[in-house]
Amino acid sequence: MTRKTRRSSATCGERDTGLSKLKRVRFLRSLSAELLAALAAALAVAVVVYRCTLSVAYAEIDRVIYDAGAQGVRNTQAKNELQQYVTENGVSGSDADAFEQWSGRQKARMFTVFREDTVLYDSSGLYQPGEIPEVYDEYGNRVEGSAATETWQPSYVLQLADGAAMVWMYDFGAQEYYTAAYRGALALAGGIVLVLFLLAIRSKTRYIYQLKEELALLEGGDLEHPITIKGRDELGELAASIDAMRKSIIQRQAGEEAARQANQELITAMSHDLRTPLTSLIGYLDILTTRRYQNQEQARACLENSRKKAYELKDLSDKLFEFFLVYGREDALKLETVDCAAFLMQTLEEGLFLLEDQGFSVERDTPDPKCLLRVDVGLLRRALDNMVSNLRKYADPSAPLKLRWRQRDGRFELELSNRVHPAPKVQSTGLGLKTCERILALHGGSFEAREENGWFMVRTCLPCQELK
Repeated sequence: MTRKTRRSSATCGERDTGLSKLKRVRFLRSLSAELLAALAAALAVAVVVYRCTLSVAYAEIDRVIYDAGAQGVRNTQAKNELQQYVTENGVSGSDADAFEQWSGRQKARMFTVFREDTVLYDSSGLYQPGEIPEVYDEYGNRVEGSAATETWQPSYVLQLADGAAMVWMYDFGAQEYYTAAYRGALALAGGIVLVLFLLAIRSKTRYIYQLKEELALLEGGDLEHPITIKGRDELGELAASIDAMRKSIIQRQAGEEAARQANQELITAMSHDLRTPLTSLIGYLDILTTRRYQNQEQARACLENSRKKAYELKDLSDKLFEFFLVYGREDALKLETVDCAAFLMQTLEEGLFLLEDQGFSVERDTPDPKCLLRVDVGLLRRALDNMVSNLRKYADPSAPLKLRWRQRDGRFELELSNRVHPAPKVQSTGLGLKTCERILALHGGSFEAREENGWFMVRTCLPCQELK
């Protein structure tokens, strides 16, 4: 009991794994996956363009805007504006509020005013007035006082109301160029994502519009126009299904037309075949009814001929009934698996033995078949009986009947040929051959009948399962 449970659990696990793989495969082929892939590709291209654009823009800003000469010009201009403000307002080194007021009006300027080794004012707030500045050199050593202020470059002389001082000035107003470059690169990347994704969607919408036009052609009756199949997503599967439906309709219409033509030919032939014996029968019956015969021998002859014509009509009606019975069947086959050799001995060979008793000779090329047939026994027996019946009616007994069969490539082929009797007992209507063709077609096989140089041959083919 435990083993069965474990095997069942393992089977369920394998089934779940298989379903998961199938779902993954279906998702990878889906329209959603394609659009996600297109979006991912657009984002990847946009990121590359964004980084490259930003790098080029920043490099160009550094080269043009933040060149040492250009930066020096901006710093000098800022220092001159500060000098003008200090002169006009009589600002001294201790007037921190005045420096703060001027600094508040500057958008992108940073400066520090110092005298000798003491900070008078620092716009960044890093140093307080009166502090001794300190910095660290490249080795991590602390540097203080005037040695520290010497590292503040660029610095300029600033004339205050209470004497000269030094000012470290740095104008970073060009920062707006970096912001503009960043925003421009970001906008370009966003535009690329939007354009590439819209192009991917556009290809799908164009395909949908193409399918709409092709469906309109089908609706108008043009079934010969093929449906364009692109990709393996839902749209591709839909297009493939529509095209398969189109081909199915064409095949059905062709089949219906062939059936209509065949029925028309059958009706034409049957009207002639029925009229001939019926006319003769009516004539014989009229002779007997009106007693226009000369003697009893002639009356018996008329009666015998009437009997023969009645049996001809019965045989013809039986064939007609059998034909429509077989053609009315579609998927109602009662399939059984039978041994091919035993089935042939029970049906075809029995009929051939009876023909041999009637004076026919049979030449056989029939190796022992080692295969199984999946057939409706009643229907296939009817087809083989029709073949034997045709031999009895239309074969010339002075020439041998030739029977040959072969088994190859999963198919069982049977061939039967005979010389045509110069004066057959009855005229053929072809109903029996049409019935055989239909029966073989229902079994997934084929049936061929032809007459050449006075010889008639039928060839049948059925799928079989070889025995090992």
